[in-house]
Amino acid sequence: ALYKYLTAARRFTPAQAETAVRLLHGFDEDDRGRPETYEVLIEYLQNEQSLVRQLAAWHLGRLVPAGKGIAFRPAASKAECEPGYKAWKALV
Repeated sequence: ALYKYLTAARRFTPAQAETAVRLLHGFDEDDRGRPETYEVLIEYLQNEQSLVRQLAAWHLGRLVPAGKGIAFRPAASKAECEPGYKAWKALV
């Protein structure tokens, strides 16, 4: 239902809606042990949809406590998000 809502009412692409739904489900222990999980989350910080950026930032802050001090505003412009993206990339 959420996928349908995002693609219809919120104008998400199917890929963006699928990503948002996947991020809402979270990560199991195996996923948390894979470096790829963190690489993907960091890349999601540059997603066009602020919801995807917000969920990615929330997961990173929760899974990587050392990064809680990184300033990242998901609703900001792409240029304003760049320093936070680079900080996460350097940390992880």
